[in-house]
Amino acid sequence: MIEPMMHVHLTGLKSEIFDIIRSIRDSRVFHFLIPPGGGVSIADDRLEQIQHSLQDLETRISVVLANLPAPKLENGDEPAFYNLDPYESEEKSEAILKIIEPRLMELQLAIRRLEDHNRQIRKYKDILVDIHPLVREFHKNPQVESIVVILDRRSGMSFSVFEQRISTITEGVFQLVRRNLDKNFIAILALFDKEYLTDIQTFLYSERVSEMRLPSEFQGIPVRQVSERIQETQIRNDSHIKGLHDERAELSEKYYNDLETLHRKITIILKEFDIINRLSYISEFSFEVEGFVPKSFLQSFIETIQLRFDNRVTISSSEASKDAPVLRRNKGIIKSFETLTDLVGLPVYGSIDPTPLVFILFPFFWGFMVGDVGYGLIILLLAFSLPKMFPEKFKSQSIRNLLNIFIISSIWTIGFGILYGELFGNIGEELFHWHPIWLNRYTQLLEFLVVAIIVGYLVILFGLTLGVLNNLKTGHSKHAKAEFFLLALWGSIFLVIILGTINLNIFSSLIGFEILFVLAFILYLIRLDGVAGIIHVIDRFSNILSFARLMAIGLVGAEMAYVANDLYDKFIPVFGQFGPNMEPVGLIVGLLITLSLHLINLLILILSPSIHALRLNVYEFFTQFTQVGEAIKYEPYGYN
Repeated sequence: MIEPMMHVHLTGLKSEIFDIIRSIRDSRVFHFLIPPGGGVSIADDRLEQIQHSLQDLETRISVVLANLPAPKLENGDEPAFYNLDPYESEEKSEAILKIIEPRLMELQLAIRRLEDHNRQIRKYKDILVDIHPLVREFHKNPQVESIVVILDRRSGMSFSVFEQRISTITEGVFQLVRRNLDKNFIAILALFDKEYLTDIQTFLYSERVSEMRLPSEFQGIPVRQVSERIQETQIRNDSHIKGLHDERAELSEKYYNDLETLHRKITIILKEFDIINRLSYISEFSFEVEGFVPKSFLQSFIETIQLRFDNRVTISSSEASKDAPVLRRNKGIIKSFETLTDLVGLPVYGSIDPTPLVFILFPFFWGFMVGDVGYGLIILLLAFSLPKMFPEKFKSQSIRNLLNIFIISSIWTIGFGILYGELFGNIGEELFHWHPIWLNRYTQLLEFLVVAIIVGYLVILFGLTLGVLNNLKTGHSKHAKAEFFLLALWGSIFLVIILGTINLNIFSSLIGFEILFVLAFILYLIRLDGVAGIIHVIDRFSNILSFARLMAIGLVGAEMAYVANDLYDKFIPVFGQFGPNMEPVGLIVGLLITLSLHLINLLILILSPSIHALRLNVYEFFTQFTQVGEAIKYEPYGYN
């Protein structure tokens, strides 16, 4: 059901505007009404300055928190500064940031610089480890120059091409030593006369071949000592980095919780500013707040505000109009079916909430179609056991709602299965001589179809009745009149058909009058709605016939179960032709195929009836009475 709402006005002194917004937040029942056009500005330079300052502080604190490790909170810690006003929040945040921001920036830059340095020298170390065994055999010669280059195979420059170009430049007087670093890169040590250095460097630059140059701190050191020096530098850097991290952790331990609380507080204050900026009325000395409160909470809300402000805030209330937000009050397992009604949309305020009806009709349609005790028990068992077996995968409320829907639907399935006498198809009849109590879906096809159509007829008549009531309730008298005449038209046809099945003489005496009634109703609908009146009549007729799917889908599932069982016995004589010892093999093969077909049928029966039961509710039933439009969801400030 849709909860009745009250339209509430609060008027008070502008100096207490933040206090009243905070009190509304704490009540967690007030839905703000934001007027068209977005309301008015605060009209206070100081407040606007604080708002801009807090927006800047919110960003700065977010950056600081992102660069601080979060300390562990002790149980029972109370957040500090939670009750600070905007001015105090600004002052306290600025005081803490003035201490922590400069030092944190220095720490972050120092850590980043040392980590980059480590990454750089580690690259040289890895290469030097590879080429050191190759260069240590060469004696120092003042006329011999050496360079180390990194060749990327993906660039198109192969080792043989590189070797040929070096040979051309040095006139064949050179020596190359290569080492494969990985599948893409080759480290090459080139030794040549110093007079060719400029030409070789020009070649490397033109071909974009990277020359490995050691950082200045390692230049002029013998190659064999470079690796040792790099190792020492890395250890020293790591120690320094650890000290910087420790200092950053001390800052976090001292300031993180306060900053996080201030950040949450500033976020709340900015939300309050956003609300204040969009109030319906604010002047130099006073303000007015408009919104909605559920009728059941109105008295306690008024008492709380009056007690807190000692009657300095004036409160008035009136019955809400159609622009009120929508709060549905469905409890227990019925609330799970809101997952289905939400697919249509939120019903407008003052209209009928279809959720309780879907709670009855969706499982009824589903059970009518599936109608098998065995399948119903399996679905019921799965719906109960899966959340316990896989709690993490089934913790979502939406998934739990769907499982609740399947639980109710499986109970209806078991009930219809008893009426149909079906246990995994005809196994109940074959093994336990369990016969249908009501309908045999394998033999009474016409009766099954007639029952499905009658169900549809009754559902459409019920929907038209609700449509009349809903339109009267929402003030749409013309639509209510049209729905009434549609109800009278189809209701009279149904009554004549029922009387005709009881007594043919009554039917023959009434049929003439009924034709006149139908013509009169149609003519009136045309006068009332024009061509749309005829379309409505045809639509309702197609809605009724659409319920034939209850029979069709149910019959397909029942027949597939029958086929699965029938195949079980057929494999025994087939394999028996190859000898009596093969009959058990045929038994096993038949059992496996039967179980596989039942599993496939089960999956189809979970999916297909769900789609069609939903369609019958959404397109055939809801359209008779549900009004889905610009409905607003009830979202009280402070609830989350």
